[in-house]
Amino acid sequence: MNVKTKAFSTIVAAVLVSALLFASFTVAKSYAQNGTGQSQTGNQTSSSPSGNQTASSTTGSNQTGAATGNQTVPSATTGNQTAMPSSSTQTQKPTDRMTGRIANIQNENGKPTWIQAGIWMLKTKGTSESGGNVTAGNQTSAAGGSSSSNKIAAGNTNVDFIARFEMVQLNGSAAHEHNVTDLKASTVTFENNTLTVKGTATVTMKNGPVQGVPVTIRIINNAVLALTIGPDKVDSHFGTEPIYGTVTMERT
Repeated sequence: MNVKTKAFSTIVAAVLVSALLFASFTVAKSYAQNGTGQSQTGNQTSSSPSGNQTASSTTGSNQTGAATGNQTVPSATTGNQTAMPSSSTQTQKPTDRMTGRIANIQNENGKPTWIQAGIWMLKTKGTSESGGNVTAGNQTSAAGGSSSSNKIAAGNTNVDFIARFEMVQLNGSAAHEHNVTDLKASTVTFENNTLTVKGTATVTMKNGPVQGVPVTIRIINNAVLALTIGPDKVDSHFGTEPIYGTVTMERT
């Protein structure tokens, strides 16, 4: 073998060894990646777009990120709510006697003219009352009473009304007194939280008692009295607007 042949054989051997070493390195690298290295699939703990994740990803199956999962959102319009009671509910307290005070300013031609102050009583006929008469400043509850079927209520015209009040002009002049008695009720109704009694009564005037004077008695929301007297038969002495007062006591 000459020198040229030996040199060529050496070069070929070196190339083959290099090829084998490169192939072995490539296999070893591939094995390391598929065995214990980080692949593109499987269970991951990095911010990968798929798989089971604990990062703040917006997609995937099990996530603890802020954008998905079980969330509790406070709502201002849902939950347990307590509604306000309806204002349309109407109630009438069962009672056989109501008393109160009159406190009113009577206008004439749009100007305050008279001060009216006194007391009143509305009761079912036959109801006992202490003292027998209504007297200013002293109102005493009756010791007795009536049966539950004899109450002030819609449809029961067996009621009586008594009022005594003073009238005086704003300058302190022309002071005088009026009594309203002997009510003859024609209708008793209850609507819109208002008990309304209509009929006629006897009213004391300057020249003596006047019988058969039209009267309307309204008890509003068990708290306010609105008494209309006349204007017929009394020469509009009490005007055309109601005389107002308050309900101070109800006896059941």
